[in-house]
Amino acid sequence: MTSTIRGSWQTIGKLNVSLLGTKFFRRSNLNGLTSTTQPANTSLEEYLQEFSSTGRDVLSKFGFVVVTHLSDMFNFTLKFGKVPPRKAGDKLNTIIRALDNNDMDLSGSPTVMNVQRTYLVQFIHQSWPFRTCFIF
Repeated sequence: MTSTIRGSWQTIGKLNVSLLGTKFFRRSNLNGLTSTTQPANTSLEEYLQEFSSTGRDVLSKFGFVVVTHLSDMFNFTLKFGKVPPRKAGDKLNTIIRALDNNDMDLSGSPTVMNVQRTYLVQFIHQSWPFRTCFIF
């Protein structure tokens, strides 16, 4: 948790606000932000099967479960791996490029469909939809 000094309290003048910078600058300062990812001592399969940390990599974990069940149903083996990061200026996703080069046959990743990619690969189903949900 980050706390920001907003000002000081005085018995005579009450609250003396002394914030520095605009609210946009203060809110964009991500000082102390912790980014969590796969632990170094955990394999990719173990990480994707671990659900105690809900909210992290949920689309990748969902795709892993779906593809694992498909492999059980249709009796094919899976070889999991990571794709290299996308190069600057590359219009294709590295997963789409690997599918196009026959480096892999199936992807269960949260790759987004768009018009350019529909001509390159056969999508079975769209990515898991992002919708804003309000629960009261």
